[in-house]
Formats: sequence, structure tokens, C-alpha cells
Amino acid sequence: MASLLGSALRLHGGMDRWQRVSLIRARLLAHRMPPAEDVWNLFDLQASTRLPVVCLEHRSPDGLISSYENGSLAFYGHSGQRLATPDLSGTHGRLDDDVRTVFGLSGFIWLALNAPFILATSGFDPQVVEPSGSKRRGRLCVLSPEPLGGRARPLIAAFASSGLLRALHQRADGAGGPETTSVPTEYVLERGLLVARRHRMRLRRSGEQPSHLNLMIEAITLG
Repeated sequence: MASLLGSALRLHGGMDRWQRVSLIRARLLAHRMPPAEDVWNLFDLQASTRLPVVCLEHRSPDGLISSYENGSLAFYGHSGQRLATPDLSGTHGRLDDDVRTVFGLSGFIWLALNAPFILATSGFDPQVVEPSGSKRRGRLCVLSPEPLGGRARPLIAAFASSGLLRALHQRADGAGGPETTSVPTEYVLERGLLVARRHRMRLRRSGEQPSHLNLMIEAITLG
């Protein structure tokens, strides 16, 4: 575990450098794959690096603002009033469904933005390192801390031989949430840290066909 995760931490910029960052700001674009039409949903994103906290603002005239903290998701209007939580499992047209999907993925997006560094913090419990059948890759199995969803959930991180994070996979939470996989396809260097700016997301709920979402993270600033 120490060898695999240590290689990943060094390649992605080092734990010391990551610990000097407390906030990630970015523009997030989400696109259903394959798209029903060529429409990207645009969000402003702010995320903590220390705590599972994410704020997303959907950039549309009547867009919602979401606040995710320790597994709890709240919604606000642009004037700041708190709103009743929308039914995130509902489908009210393709555009609305995609927006709701992104809001519902807030916790997983936080993991993807902060991996592999967050996996080395004390809140995570490394279980086993499994070779994936090739000397070029390895898999680290950890349990997510309780605040990330109310109970420990298996999380699989797959790495290339260089230590580059290739995929994150989280099991379904048993409460209607999907089994989720993120495959980073492009990285950008910000203040010496490698940040994945393109993610192919695969979501699968029990009894349903998997769906795919393409996420692009742009205009990244670290503070």
C-alpha cells in the first residue's frame, strides 16, 4: 500500500504541496454521453480539499445552487433562500435529469478532484492492494469514512505503473444512489499539482442500464 500510494502522491505533486491548498474553484461542464442534443450544462464549482464540502451553481436563469457537506445535500435559490430538496431520482426532461445527476454526484466529484491525496488522510482505511493482472497497474481498496454517506463504502482506486490515477470506482450506497466510476482522461498542472480536468463518469443503478456523463473542469484556481 505504501509503495503504490506513495508513488501516486509524488507523481501528482506531493502531499506537502497539496496540504498548502484549501480551496478549488473551477468551471464545470457536464454532457450526457451519447447526448440527446449538443447541450453542455455549466456549473460554477467550489470545493474544499480538507473536508467533503462542495458548492455547485447551475448557470441558467433559474438554476439552483447546491451545498454538499458530509453526505448532506441542500439547495438554494439565487437570492439565498433555502429550497425544498428536489427529487434527485426523478426525471423531468433530459436537461433537468442531467443537472440533477451532477448535483447528486457532488460527493463523488469531491473525491475525484482530491484523489489520490485524500486517500492518504487518516479518515480513509486502506484495506488491500490488489494487482490488476498486469505489472503495469495496481488497485488500492479503501473504505470511505462515515461522513461521506452515513456508512463505510468500498472505494477502488486504480493506478498506472507511474502512479497516475486511472480510475475511481465506488459501490452503490444502498439508498438509490448509483454505482459510480470516474476515468480521468486529461490532467492539467496547477501550482505543481496534477488535477484531472476531464472525467468519463459511468453510473449504474440497480436494475438499470448504465449511463455515461462527460465532465470537463476548466478555469481551475487553487487557493
